[in-house]
Amino acid sequence: MSTLSHIQAPSNFAYKKEQVTIHLHYTFTCDNRIFFFKTQYKDLLNHTYRLTVDVNSPIDESGLATDFMAIDALYHNKIRPLLDGQILNETLVNMNTTAENIALWIRDEFNKILKPQDDLIKVTLYESTNHGVTVTN
Repeated sequence: MSTLSHIQAPSNFAYKKEQVTIHLHYTFTCDNRIFFFKTQYKDLLNHTYRLTVDVNSPIDESGLATDFMAIDALYHNKIRPLLDGQILNETLVNMNTTAENIALWIRDEFNKILKPQDDLIKVTLYESTNHGVTVTN
């Protein structure tokens, strides 16, 4: 017998029907060449990026916002395959693969696949422990 076996379902599942911000964190490792000029560039090999995605989601009648795992599945199935273990210059659109451009691309991809009730607030992409960029909707 569990110490919680006496607990019954509440009469109200949702405390309030408001919006919450869901915070999701990911990492991916890739290769890419960043251009400063047509003939000047820097190669990043086996480079790890950290990604934070913030999504506003309404709380439903059960007291839940969009499930973390549902957004994770969207990322892992639609976005990550084009980033993780890839040469970004080959898998992303024809652009300079700077942190700024990658973050904007990730934002656009999330906007395509999130459920209509969810609003992407921002994407933050860290190129290193101390350096990153944030793009908002």
